Amino acid sequence: MVFELDLQRGYQAKASVPANVRFELLSADKVQHLFEVTQYLSQDEARHRIAEGHLCIAGYVDGIPAYSSWLALGPVRVDYLDVTVVPGPAAAFSYEVYVAPFSRCLGLAKFGVDFRARLLREGGVQRCFSVVVPENQAGLAHTLACGFRPIGRAYCLRLGGFERFWFRKSSESVPLRFET
Repeated sequence: MVFELDLQRGYQAKASVPANVRFELLSADKVQHLFEVTQYLSQDEARHRIAEGHLCIAGYVDGIPAYSSWLALGPVRVDYLDVTVVPGPAAAFSYEVYVAPFSRCLGLAKFGVDFRARLLREGGVQRCFSVVVPENQAGLAHTLACGFRPIGRAYCLRLGGFERFWFRKSSESVPLRFET
């Protein structure tokens, strides 16, 4: 499912962040903090993403890394769909949101969206997109609770050597492309 967060109209921060929680834009020299939260990519890959212009947000609870998420302002490869997502002008793509098990149920995902929204607005971004597979019930609940609205569906059909990908959107004004 494809979702959009309109940063121009109607988005409001969820609540004030507790004093023991902080978020920051992660620099290439601090990527090791990601690996205290999750090890889904190498430090070299994280540095490469940052060098390509992707933004990594890190969240800390009592100084301990507990949250990470990525934002792309340009093309980004989505491996599980086997496509490249290309956000249009004044748009971003949010991907790989992760909250460490010890800090789940603290609202970090919502606070993280607030931080990302503020960061994107300051950079002139008006819309943020995300893709969530329907099987990811926690991801769907988080995405909807944070104010994203469904705007379409991405489909991929693979049969042997045959492969077809298509995107059905609810509006022609969605500045988002998928490239195979």
